[in-house]
Amino acid sequence: MAINLIDAVNSGKPVYIRSALGNSYLHVHGGKAYNEAPITLWEKVDQNNLKWFINTTDGGFYIQSAVNPNFVIHQLYANSDNGGAITLFDKTTHGHQNNMKVNFLSGDHGHYFIQFVHSKKFIHVNNAKTTNGNPVSQWEYIYQPNLLWDFHWA
Repeated sequence: MAINLIDAVNSGKPVYIRSALGNSYLHVHGGKAYNEAPITLWEKVDQNNLKWFINTTDGGFYIQSAVNPNFVIHQLYANSDNGGAITLFDKTTHGHQNNMKVNFLSGDHGHYFIQFVHSKKFIHVNNAKTTNGNPVSQWEYIYQPNLLWDFHWA
């Protein structure tokens, strides 16, 4: 059952972030936290590379990896292009950058849009495909399920 985002923020508890398209979750591809590690989709398994912490920061939120909470979701190269890659990056060295910060906008039925502070674009499922390993990227606002996410306790 989906949880309210407010309950997850600063809770210290990990969450799964699930696509509104079905049972596919944000995950650190390869299971290791390093700069530019790809973020893709994966079916739900009990592994830290599918678990996230959501914490406030100046001007937004960090989505921190349970593999290593110093690493957060970020938009690679801080561009504003549709399709711009989403990876992990070490917030201890670059945490002041707005391409590492997100905001959440309410969608419907307990879903949220996850918007990058720098580009005002949203985390989306490429080509609306939920197969294991499918990449996620940023995209301009469209009201489609491949831009909507919900949260579940890990």
